[in-house]
Amino acid sequence: MIPQVLMCWAPKSAECKFCTETIITNTPEVVVIFTSDKHTTKKYYHPTCWIQSGLNNLQAKPYIPESRKVVLTLKQKEDRNTILRRYASLRQRQRKLSKAGLHYEILYANIEAQIAQLMLDVLPLGGVPKKWANNG
Repeated sequence: MIPQVLMCWAPKSAECKFCTETIITNTPEVVVIFTSDKHTTKKYYHPTCWIQSGLNNLQAKPYIPESRKVVLTLKQKEDRNTILRRYASLRQRQRKLSKAGLHYEILYANIEAQIAQLMLDVLPLGGVPKKWANNG
Protein backbone atom coordinates (compact mmCIF):
# COMPACT_ATOMS: atom_id res chain seq x y z
CA MET A 1 0.00 0.00 0.00
CA ILE A 2 1.69 3.21 -1.21
CA PRO A 3 0.17 6.33 0.34
CA GLN A 4 -0.72 9.48 -1.55
CA VAL A 5 0.27 12.67 0.27
CA LEU A 6 -1.54 15.92 -0.52
CA MET A 7 -1.35 19.39 0.96
CA CYS A 8 -4.53 21.40 0.58
CA TRP A 9 -6.88 23.81 2.31
CA ALA A 10 -9.11 22.03 4.80
CA PRO A 11 -12.64 21.92 3.38
CA LYS A 12 -13.98 20.69 6.74
CA SER A 13 -12.64 20.36 10.25
CA ALA A 14 -10.76 17.16 11.06
CA GLU A 15 -8.64 15.76 13.86
CA CYS A 16 -4.85 15.81 13.47
CA LYS A 17 -3.47 12.29 13.73
CA PHE A 18 -0.25 13.53 15.38
CA CYS A 19 -1.34 16.10 17.96
CA THR A 20 -5.05 15.13 18.16
CA GLU A 21 -6.09 18.81 17.93
CA THR A 22 -8.76 19.95 15.51
CA ILE A 23 -7.70 21.21 12.08
CA ILE A 24 -9.84 24.30 11.47
CA THR A 25 -11.67 24.81 8.18
CA ASN A 26 -9.85 26.88 5.50
CA THR A 27 -6.39 26.28 7.02
CA PRO A 28 -3.60 24.24 5.41
CA GLU A 29 -3.66 20.50 6.06
CA VAL A 30 -1.76 17.41 4.92
CA VAL A 31 -3.94 14.51 3.81
CA VAL A 32 -2.42 11.01 3.61
CA ILE A 33 -4.55 8.57 1.63
CA PHE A 34 -3.95 4.82 1.90
CA THR A 35 -5.75 2.82 -0.79
CA SER A 36 -6.07 -0.96 -0.97
CA ASP A 37 -8.32 -3.26 -2.98
CA LYS A 38 -11.07 -3.22 -0.37
CA HIS A 39 -10.99 0.19 1.30
CA THR A 40 -9.46 3.67 1.50
CA THR A 41 -8.16 5.32 4.66
CA LYS A 42 -7.45 9.04 5.08
CA LYS A 43 -5.33 10.59 7.83
CA TYR A 44 -5.14 14.33 8.43
CA TYR A 45 -2.21 16.37 9.82
CA HIS A 46 -1.27 19.98 10.43
CA PRO A 47 1.68 20.79 8.12
CA THR A 48 3.96 21.35 11.13
CA CYS A 49 2.77 18.10 12.73
CA TRP A 50 3.48 16.21 9.48
CA ILE A 51 7.05 17.54 9.44
CA GLN A 52 7.51 16.81 13.15
CA SER A 53 6.21 13.28 12.62
CA GLY A 54 8.78 12.76 9.86
CA LEU A 55 11.60 14.16 12.02
CA ASN A 56 10.58 11.86 14.89
CA ASN A 57 10.66 8.93 12.51
CA LEU A 58 14.15 9.89 11.30
CA GLN A 59 15.32 10.31 14.89
CA ALA A 60 14.09 6.81 15.75
CA LYS A 61 16.06 5.40 12.78
CA PRO A 62 19.42 7.19 12.70
CA TYR A 63 21.32 7.56 9.43
CA ILE A 64 23.77 4.77 8.70
CA PRO A 65 25.95 5.42 5.65
CA GLU A 66 25.94 2.64 3.08
CA SER A 67 29.16 0.74 2.69
CA ARG A 68 30.95 1.85 -0.41
CA LYS A 69 32.90 -0.22 -2.84
CA VAL A 70 36.54 -0.61 -2.00
CA VAL A 71 38.59 1.74 -4.15
CA LEU A 72 41.61 -0.14 -5.45
CA THR A 73 44.89 1.29 -6.66
CA LEU A 74 46.16 0.38 -10.12
CA LYS A 75 48.56 -2.20 -8.64
CA GLN A 76 45.75 -3.78 -6.60
CA LYS A 77 43.52 -3.93 -9.69
CA GLU A 78 46.29 -5.71 -11.61
CA ASP A 79 46.80 -8.17 -8.74
CA ARG A 80 43.06 -8.85 -8.51
CA ASN A 81 42.84 -9.39 -12.27
CA THR A 82 45.75 -11.85 -12.10
CA ILE A 83 43.97 -13.80 -9.35
CA LEU A 84 40.70 -13.81 -11.33
CA ARG A 85 42.47 -15.14 -14.41
CA ARG A 86 44.23 -17.80 -12.33
CA TYR A 87 40.87 -18.84 -10.85
CA ALA A 88 39.34 -19.20 -14.32
CA SER A 89 42.33 -21.24 -15.43
CA LEU A 90 42.01 -23.60 -12.45
CA ARG A 91 38.27 -24.06 -12.99
CA GLN A 92 38.91 -24.88 -16.65
CA ARG A 93 41.57 -27.44 -15.70
CA GLN A 94 39.15 -28.90 -13.16
CA ARG A 95 36.40 -29.28 -15.78
CA LYS A 96 38.77 -30.99 -18.21
CA LEU A 97 39.87 -33.60 -15.68
CA SER A 98 38.82 -37.08 -16.68
CA LYS A 99 37.03 -38.95 -13.93
CA ALA A 100 38.37 -42.18 -15.35
CA GLY A 101 41.88 -40.79 -15.38
CA LEU A 102 44.72 -41.76 -13.09
CA HIS A 103 44.77 -39.96 -9.69
CA TYR A 104 41.56 -37.99 -10.41
CA GLU A 105 40.72 -37.46 -6.73
CA ILE A 106 44.21 -36.22 -5.90
CA LEU A 107 44.33 -33.77 -8.82
CA TYR A 108 40.80 -32.51 -8.09
CA ALA A 109 41.63 -31.95 -4.39
CA ASN A 110 44.87 -30.19 -5.34
CA ILE A 111 43.01 -27.76 -7.62
CA GLU A 112 40.39 -27.15 -4.89
CA ALA A 113 43.20 -26.32 -2.43
CA GLN A 114 44.67 -23.84 -4.91
CA ILE A 115 41.25 -22.24 -5.40
CA ALA A 116 40.81 -21.92 -1.63
CA GLN A 117 44.17 -20.14 -1.46
CA LEU A 118 43.08 -17.78 -4.25
CA MET A 119 39.95 -16.94 -2.24
CA LEU A 120 42.14 -15.94 0.70
CA ASP A 121 44.40 -13.90 -1.60
CA VAL A 122 41.51 -11.97 -3.20
CA LEU A 123 39.84 -11.02 0.14
CA PRO A 124 41.88 -7.81 0.73
CA LEU A 125 41.53 -6.88 -2.95
CA GLY A 126 37.79 -6.25 -2.97
CA GLY A 127 36.49 -9.54 -1.59
CA VAL A 128 35.58 -12.88 -3.08
CA PRO A 129 33.25 -12.62 -6.11
CA LYS A 130 29.74 -13.99 -5.51
CA LYS A 131 30.05 -16.29 -8.50
CA TRP A 132 32.91 -18.15 -6.80
CA ALA A 133 30.67 -19.22 -3.93
CA ASN A 134 28.25 -20.91 -6.36
CA ASN A 135 30.95 -22.96 -8.10
CA GLY A 136 32.43 -26.04 -6.59
